[in-house]
Amino acid sequence: MTGRPTKYSEEIQAKADAYVDGGFADVGDVVPSLAGLAVEIGLTRETLYQWQKEKPRFSDTLARLRWLQERLSLNGGLKGDMNSTIVSCCWPITATPTSWSRRTPVLTEA
Repeated sequence: MTGRPTKYSEEIQAKADAYVDGGFADVGDVVPSLAGLAVEIGLTRETLYQWQKEKPRFSDTLARLRWLQERLSLNGGLKGDMNSTIVSCCWPITATPTSWSRRTPVLTEA
C-alpha cells in the first residue's frame, strides 16, 4: 500500500456502527447520512467511499446506513412527519437502480 497509512481502526468502525445503530438521533440527525457519519468520525466522504471499497465490514455499515436512511425517509414522508417534497428530492440519493424508480412508463396506442 502506498501513501499515508489508513486511519481505519476497530474504534472508527465501532463509532460508525454506533452512529448507524441510533447514534445519529443522539447527535440531532433526523436520518442517518454519509455527511453526518463523516462529521461524527472526523473524516471526509471520499475516505468513507474508499473504505467502502476496501473494508467489507465498513461496506456493510454503509449499506445499513443507506437502507435505514431510505426506510426512515419513506416512512416519514408517508406519515407526514417529514416534508414529502424534500423526501422525494432525496430518493435519487437513497434509491438504487434496482429498487425505486422515478420514471413512469407511458403507454401509447399505435
